[in-house]
Amino acid sequence: MKVLFLFAMTISAFTSAYSQKMNFPQMTIDQFCSSAFEQSRNLPQKEIIMQNNMQSTSVIKQLEIMTEHKNSRNDLVPHTVNIGDTLVVGYTPRDTLFVSGKWSHTGPIFVFNDGVIIFKNADATILGDLFVVGSGKVFADSSALYFPQQYFYQRTILVFQNGSLNLTNTTLNYGGFSHNLSVGDSGSVLMNNITQTDFTTAGVSGKGTIAINRCNLAGEFIVMDSAYLRLQKVKTAIIWHYFPSNSTINHAFPSGDNLISYSFNNSTKGVKGISYKIQVDSSSDIQWGLMPVNGSDITISQSLVRAIGLWFKGKDSSSVDGLVNNSSYSDFSAQLTDRSLRLINSSVKTWSLYVFDAKNLFVSGSVLGEVGSFGSSKVLGANYWVDGSGGYCFASDTSVYYNSNSVVSSSLRSERNAMMIFAYSTQTGGITASTGRSVLIIVQSSIAQDPVAYDQSSAWLANIAQPSTCNTDAIVPIIGSAWIDKTDASLLMDFSYFSMDYQKEGDNGWTALMEKTTKESRNDTLAKWNTQSLTAGKYTLRLTLADTWGNTVEAKKPVVMLPSIVNVAEFVEDLGLTVFPNPFSSQFFLKTDINLNNATLTVKNIFGQTLVQRMHISGQNITFDRENLPSGIYFITITQNDKIIAIKKVVIAD
Repeated sequence: MKVLFLFAMTISAFTSAYSQKMNFPQMTIDQFCSSAFEQSRNLPQKEIIMQNNMQSTSVIKQLEIMTEHKNSRNDLVPHTVNIGDTLVVGYTPRDTLFVSGKWSHTGPIFVFNDGVIIFKNADATILGDLFVVGSGKVFADSSALYFPQQYFYQRTILVFQNGSLNLTNTTLNYGGFSHNLSVGDSGSVLMNNITQTDFTTAGVSGKGTIAINRCNLAGEFIVMDSAYLRLQKVKTAIIWHYFPSNSTINHAFPSGDNLISYSFNNSTKGVKGISYKIQVDSSSDIQWGLMPVNGSDITISQSLVRAIGLWFKGKDSSSVDGLVNNSSYSDFSAQLTDRSLRLINSSVKTWSLYVFDAKNLFVSGSVLGEVGSFGSSKVLGANYWVDGSGGYCFASDTSVYYNSNSVVSSSLRSERNAMMIFAYSTQTGGITASTGRSVLIIVQSSIAQDPVAYDQSSAWLANIAQPSTCNTDAIVPIIGSAWIDKTDASLLMDFSYFSMDYQKEGDNGWTALMEKTTKESRNDTLAKWNTQSLTAGKYTLRLTLADTWGNTVEAKKPVVMLPSIVNVAEFVEDLGLTVFPNPFSSQFFLKTDINLNNATLTVKNIFGQTLVQRMHISGQNITFDRENLPSGIYFITITQNDKIIAIKKVVIAD
């Protein structure tokens, strides 16, 4: 489940201008990464925790594009026009597009003024967003509408002003990903007998209306302002009740397993300070969500609460500590100085946090479902767990999200013009991506997959995977990643160079391991460390990753150096080690030029985590079975007499 704030973003102006030289907080990032590294040295090994992949995002820039086209293309006269890849219906009065049979369009669709689109017995594929604004209308009857997506919440249906969307006997398919539906102003969405293959996250604000009669998978709904939500004969819905700063709520939610009738409005007993209306009839699997804003006074009793999403608005600073998912409370008052939130004989499955405006929020010591930043806010999270039961970790708008020494069991994403830094932390599942014009920076963290840059964004990865221990008098391969990706359309920074240094504990300066290199490294050898002149002890390796704008990030890894048993002249790198086949799918063979005696073979992933270890190996030939290892890149380390004597990269390919 993911909470959508597209409607909230629409209320505030979208920042259309985006400077190529975006504000890169170099000093803050340096201090943050340095502090995160010091904390990481004192933390226990992070556990691999359950993964639960739920997500979100939103887009609104297309409205400005439509307005610009309308103002600048008054010479166009056809009833239905295409501007680039944008289909515009309503450019001239009484403009109507009728669609039946197989039909496709690549790009956004705008229906505005008094334009009308009618899908009748249609099988339509729309590779873009659908915007119904002004007094535009879209009808679909006995049709299938397919919106392919590359990632979750890439596509949006937006119905604003007096726009109207009316669907009957229709199937909506979003390619296996959750998607956005946003209704605002006096827009209306009416659905009757609808089949949805994917989860919908809907926001209804202003005087907007969403009315659904018969739906197999309704999704989640955030209701605020003077909006109206009516659900009849639907299955699986999460209804978020927005509680503004002046609201006072004393309420008990009924069981939603099989709900005959439920209404919630300002005339409901114990409810003050809201203007919206919610009505649910003859529906099943209805779950309750709360969104209390700072300044609200909320008491919930005798209720099973699916989720509480705390909103933090304003320009001051707040902190959150000690909120834990899947908790039951006999009488609990949350330790929040900016609002009153009391739970009596109630349980909460998921706590989530949403930060707006220019708010600063410090998060620690909690187990949360989702954390997201908006506006120009800043979030600093440390030593907590986002388990994904409410969505994922994301930074949106122009916000900055710093995350250190934490565990995230969901997707990580930067959106729009935001920046996220994920340092010395662990991600156990989900997608890692940057979208819009955002920047995502991963520093010395274990992640589920390499980050991917979409749209016009930039993604960084600075990681030293190995070694954790080594010996003096050796040539030690340093394995890891140092790269910056951006899309062809992006005007953001790109990769410039990386460098490697080391420092012994107690020393003040750093010693260079290599010259700056302008070639990226992806899960490969960053440098080779000649330890012949060094003494045993504790060392720190430092990887510096630089972009084309002059910005840098540093990744550090502690290394324990052990005394040597043989001198460097006797060290034969890789021992003539041969691995075949490589890549392999089920089994590979290793052959060495020397006889091994009671050696140990260790298989590690690209983040340095030990996955397999075989001991007491002797001879020159080793057979290795893949067993349950997933496809990917791994490193085989052979040690003998407490000394690393060979490291080889292998690839498992299905």
